[in-house]
Amino acid sequence: MSELSQYDNLLRTERFRLGKLQKIREGGWKGGPPPFGYGLKESQLSVHPEEHVWVVKIHEWYRDGMTAEEIKDELLKNGVMTRRDKPVWSLGSINALLTNTHYDGYWYYTDKKSEQTVRVSCPRICSSELIQGVKQSWEKRRYKTFTIPFNYSSKI
Repeated sequence: MSELSQYDNLLRTERFRLGKLQKIREGGWKGGPPPFGYGLKESQLSVHPEEHVWVVKIHEWYRDGMTAEEIKDELLKNGVMTRRDKPVWSLGSINALLTNTHYDGYWYYTDKKSEQTVRVSCPRICSSELIQGVKQSWEKRRYKTFTIPFNYSSKI
């Protein structure tokens, strides 16, 4: 009986995984809270009426030269709450928001078992030009690491 129960659990788990993957292929949300700027309607992402304005502002501020720290201060000054109803934004949250593909109208889901990746469309919040401007600003500000070659043959 125990082996039969284990087999039944494996079948149920596999059906659940395949059902979730199918739902995602059809544009459904994977589960968990949606990204800032989005809400859920009938288990699909939809643009949140208030938050999406701040998503655009954050992207514009960054593109126009503000640092993540300055954006954090600006959000605090304007009383913008995080998704978890906190008044103070972390720098990590701001950086994650700036690099999130959802705002460009798509996201990826990778199934852990089959390692199959699905590209899912969602409502676009930021224009392509704005996303491109943020990417360019991100590249300009990124710290470049390099190594200084050490000359072993030189005499000390």
